[in-house]
Amino acid sequence: MSASERRPGAIPLLPTKQDRDRPLTFRWAARDRDWSDALGLPAARRRNLAAARSAVLLSAIKAAAAGAKYISYSRNHNFYDDAHRRYQGPTFTHANITGAVDQLAGAGLLESQVSKRGELGRQSRFRATAKLIDIAPDVPAVCMPHELIRLKDTSGRLIDYLDTEETCRMRREIAAINEALADITVELLHGGAVRQGPVIRLEDAILYPEMMSLWRVFGRGTFARHGRMYGGWWQNVPKDARQSLRIEGEAVSEPDYRAHHCRICYVLAGLPEPNGDPHLISGWDTPAGRELCKSAFNILINAVTPQKALAALAKKIEGCKYVRAASREMATAAIDAVRQRHEPIASFFANDSAMTLMRFDSEIAVQVVRKLLRRGIVALPIHDSFIVQQRHGGELRAAMDDAWATFRSGQIATAHQGYNGKASYRWVPSLAPTCPPGRPPYTVPGRAAWRPVSASIFQRRSSRKKFVTPASAAACRRDAP
Repeated sequence: MSASERRPGAIPLLPTKQDRDRPLTFRWAARDRDWSDALGLPAARRRNLAAARSAVLLSAIKAAAAGAKYISYSRNHNFYDDAHRRYQGPTFTHANITGAVDQLAGAGLLESQVSKRGELGRQSRFRATAKLIDIAPDVPAVCMPHELIRLKDTSGRLIDYLDTEETCRMRREIAAINEALADITVELLHGGAVRQGPVIRLEDAILYPEMMSLWRVFGRGTFARHGRMYGGWWQNVPKDARQSLRIEGEAVSEPDYRAHHCRICYVLAGLPEPNGDPHLISGWDTPAGRELCKSAFNILINAVTPQKALAALAKKIEGCKYVRAASREMATAAIDAVRQRHEPIASFFANDSAMTLMRFDSEIAVQVVRKLLRRGIVALPIHDSFIVQQRHGGELRAAMDDAWATFRSGQIATAHQGYNGKASYRWVPSLAPTCPPGRPPYTVPGRAAWRPVSASIFQRRSSRKKFVTPASAAACRRDAP
């Protein structure tokens, strides 16, 4: 039932994934550059306008195939800053987008709704019309993200940054991985999967098989947090259906790191890894009890305060927003059991540690994929697990063991850089007792464990150009020490 059909005075329900508007992105590129000639549109006055018009049309077609109703965009000049041009490309400007939407709406290809100026809480939006779907129901396209290294601030918004030797290195690594992914075929042979044009529907998941490119996302305004790889369509396949994937027509295998973050915490604290299953606790040794303790551990390392950790676990037990006393008591008991079992690393609990742990597991994942590429094996990463052809399962496990040994020896480094470009530090993890478990030095610049990177990599900043584009990565390498 839509929002307009609900009775007056009823409590509004949360919008579903299909009801929410999708933000406009320029990640899709048609395989045939002349595909829009069949639409009978007049020639664009500028090359950038033609590229923006094609991107808007592809976004509308892909959204319609997935069941999304509208795509939202801004008609405010202040919205189109340097960050949007970095992540969406130079054609993502106010003049190009508004001009393209207005022209396509006038041609009857888009249904446009322009919000009034000063109307808060609503953005202008558009969607594909029946005319556009009839002419071009499915345009062969490929997902080509403009920027492979993404940085978000504390509120989750993409922000601009200055390129350094580290960002150029990471960009080259992801570009090499994407080049290898583009040469393989990945299929899903699941009985419940339904192919509808360019998308595959499996349970509640909507999959785009054309999304074969990866990118890395960093958070909290620093390259020392997060950093995991996203973008591959296989990452959205439900876990129990991943064995139905096929790489070049062959069955797959998916080894993973067991209790990955828990073991990383012990390594960072300079302690030996726990024996056996870290999530199997005495008194909670049933399958349901183990899953509850695992959820409690994950919530503890993600939470900012103990109170928020308790509330989150109680809601997970209850399955809804309103929590009964019994669920709260069970959550309290589970958290106490986890704290007692992992008392040596208790300083990582309720301390917003998960983003930092993701930074380490992401670097381990990149190393695993790169090690396999040197042997001619392409792996599909899913954070702490990897999908390869079954005949390469042994090589994958060996690469995972090598990457973990490299991390334990302290040879995997992470970079710390503020997005304002004022300071850059690199810290190498060590098992030495100089890294106390209370607060590791990777969050505080100026400690003895830090060594500064030369400031010459920031001298390319000018008043007219605030960032270095991916095309000038070679220039970054020349300026780097």
